[in-house]
Amino acid sequence: MLDADSGSAALPGRWPHASTPPSRDAAGTVCHVPVASLRCTYAPLRPGVLPTRRATGADLPLRVALTADGAYEILDGFKRFARWVEQGHDTVPVVLESADGAIQRKCLLLAANSPPRTLTAMDEARVVASLVHEDDLSPRTAAQWLGRKPDWIERRLAFATRLSPQGQDRLAKGGIGPALATALTALSPDDQNAILDAIVAHAVPPPRAQQVVAAYRVADAADRRALVADPLGQLAASEARRPSTSPRAAALERTLVGFGQALAELAVFRLPNDLAPPERRRLEAVHRTVLAALAKTAAALCPTAGPTLCPPVHDPTPRKEMQHDRNHCPEPDRSSSLLEGLASAFVYFDGVARRAVVDNMATAVLGRLGADGKILWHPRFFDFLTYYGCQAFACRVKDPDRKGKKEKSFRLVWDGFLKGAEFASWEDLDERRRVWLGETPGIANCRVHGTTRRVPNEAWAEERPLLIRLPERRFPVYDESARIVDRDSTLSIRGTRYTVPAHLASRSVAVRLFAEHFEVLDPHGRIAFSRTYVAAADKGKLVIDPSHYAALPRGRDRAGGSDRLDLAFVARFPDLAPLVDGLKLRMKTLAPVHIRALLRACDRYGHEAFVAAATRAQTFRRFDASAVVRILEMAHPLPQGEPLSQLSGAGPAVLGEVEPASLDAYAHLDRDALAATLPTPTDEETHHGS
Repeated sequence: MLDADSGSAALPGRWPHASTPPSRDAAGTVCHVPVASLRCTYAPLRPGVLPTRRATGADLPLRVALTADGAYEILDGFKRFARWVEQGHDTVPVVLESADGAIQRKCLLLAANSPPRTLTAMDEARVVASLVHEDDLSPRTAAQWLGRKPDWIERRLAFATRLSPQGQDRLAKGGIGPALATALTALSPDDQNAILDAIVAHAVPPPRAQQVVAAYRVADAADRRALVADPLGQLAASEARRPSTSPRAAALERTLVGFGQALAELAVFRLPNDLAPPERRRLEAVHRTVLAALAKTAAALCPTAGPTLCPPVHDPTPRKEMQHDRNHCPEPDRSSSLLEGLASAFVYFDGVARRAVVDNMATAVLGRLGADGKILWHPRFFDFLTYYGCQAFACRVKDPDRKGKKEKSFRLVWDGFLKGAEFASWEDLDERRRVWLGETPGIANCRVHGTTRRVPNEAWAEERPLLIRLPERRFPVYDESARIVDRDSTLSIRGTRYTVPAHLASRSVAVRLFAEHFEVLDPHGRIAFSRTYVAAADKGKLVIDPSHYAALPRGRDRAGGSDRLDLAFVARFPDLAPLVDGLKLRMKTLAPVHIRALLRACDRYGHEAFVAAATRAQTFRRFDASAVVRILEMAHPLPQGEPLSQLSGAGPAVLGEVEPASLDAYAHLDRDALAATLPTPTDEETHHGS
């Protein structure tokens, strides 16, 4: 070993001197030997240089074997020996090994560099917990001392703090591995013990044990009891994965592929009219692929043939424009974020590929079952791809060649577009992004790709006719739940209270939670309010929109004041700012009255219908609330017999703003007319009358 101060070899006790070399019978002896008597004949057999953790103790002696000519052949410690020679040591510490001949020495070389592991993960967990709890080290500091990564420290701390005593005992004895122990820490101690007992009772092998824990976490109470009672049986029952298409659609797809080899049948093939929309879109994409291959074959065999046989893309069902928010990036590691990102990508590419290759993330793959690794798909992800007619395909674990090169695209966007740029608004960023991505020569989608050696825009134009057409409506990528609005017209969304339109107070409403925004539906199923989530810095604060209370009755002290209602309206509907400016210019002091009428129309007809009608009135410069109401009445007539809404704010507000009509101001006209019909009294009559 080396002395910590001088760097020289320190003698632990009295070791034999090198002038009297020990015999072959002295195996296991620790001594110092001259550097000149050591050989590195087997150094070429150890050329590998793997990364190692930082050593925290003194260097160990070399392991050597005595040769027939009295020299010492190094078996382990080539790098330490080179370092000591470089430092100028004359003698180095060694441990003698007994080896007769070169064969035994080479076997010892492998054995010396692959020692058996005697330290368990629970031993590591107890040491880490002692450093954190007894020595007051933070997990990051403990990771630096041990030369480990912080996530390794966190897993070991979880073993010591969240693993049940039964689990800790089995981990310490090698009954379970670190991977299974990590999965168990997500359960309560009682659930851990139930799973461990079931694993032992049914002799569940380690790979299947992890699948049992994964299935237990997502199961309800009844399924958990069944899983504990028969874990292997329950896993086997779930191995029958649903097909992405019906058997009929799969058979038709095989027929379409066969048409590539049987052109005679292709001429008489027709798709049935009673297919489900996802199946029809998928089969139409396969049909176009076969026709495109036929066109290429015809062009190669007969140059005079037409350029293509692929029919034009035609969607028999009129599809509404499926808008998506490009202003915000979805939050990662959420199922709704993944589905919303994929749905936005489908809209951007104007179609869906026949197969989606994904990684084994938890939002898509719950686990793999059986010896052949059958995939247990996330139910919502599987339903999403089935809805679009796309087939899911998961990469093999630890097989990077099967995945697309995606990470570098983030660096491309940062270095080529975002770095050093300033944007006036999200709309400005999106417009400049569109130009940069698809219209700038030699940049982004207009450049020659380094791997495919093709221009992405040109490749997409060729493949676009082969994509599966988008359905009429977008897949619901939101989480929906029912909520009760408080009496003060506020609603709690992910720990933050937002105001909603006042007419929803004390009512049960449906709330749709998207990745970056949420929607509140009125009792008729119409969108009453929609907005993005607040930033992390404002989370937990009350978010007030004054326009939500604009239709409430106003007291006398507030009569005549608009409380900047125009600003609140524009903040809620930014695209309708020209309409508000037109109302203020045309209606002047009556503009707040018209703005409140617009808000009542929004409450009555829903958010989407109101925005469409107001935008139409704004386009034709009809700056009048009644014009917007007429458009709504024509485009969205209310059902017959629908009761009128109570005067919960709309009626009193109107009556409070306009003075009611009265004929008292014209009473003098009646008196003048009556006086004109009566005879004029004489002086005598006047005298007698007096």
